[in-house]
Amino acid sequence: MDGQEYPPIVASTIAPEEAVKLLTPQQIDEFRQGFRIFDKDGDGTISTLELGTVMKSLGQEPTEEELLEMINEVDKDGNGEIDFDEFVEMMAGKMYAPTVDDEIQEAFKIFDRQNKGYITKNDIRNLMERMPDIMNPTELEMFLTVVETDRKGKITFEAFSVAMKYSLEDLKEKADRKMTKQNKKSSRLKNFF
Repeated sequence: MDGQEYPPIVASTIAPEEAVKLLTPQQIDEFRQGFRIFDKDGDGTISTLELGTVMKSLGQEPTEEELLEMINEVDKDGNGEIDFDEFVEMMAGKMYAPTVDDEIQEAFKIFDRQNKGYITKNDIRNLMERMPDIMNPTELEMFLTVVETDRKGKITFEAFSVAMKYSLEDLKEKADRKMTKQNKKSSRLKNFF
């Protein structure tokens, strides 16, 4: 290691209690309206089973796993009910959580320290070799094989973003295909000479 501190590859989230402070009165009113629809008995709580329906009515699309995680974070006493303040805090935290695109943009900025608007495979390799817990050597080589570069070896944000969104399986498949294609090209060149 070179002793230099490197920021995390992903953007940090805003704490839900801080995110609540960023909500507009109109957003809080929208949450209140959605909450009231499902507070059937008017006691100021909704059951955890109703939470997914409430969120969908407000334009959110949580997965089952995300929903369970949110419920566990919010329903502190485990009674299966969420009050309005807990609901608003949870929704605000979700609204201000970074998206995948935000996280990819932050990662690109880490590699593009001089703010040139592009990075190289060496920029990626040099930094990632110092952080093997994020991407092991095999994954790194697959990524570097797949990510598109221009003729000068530059990787744009768009190319980086596309490669970052591949699943590990897709990355392996694309790397294998690209290597097979390069090997065929090399064979033809050898036969030519």
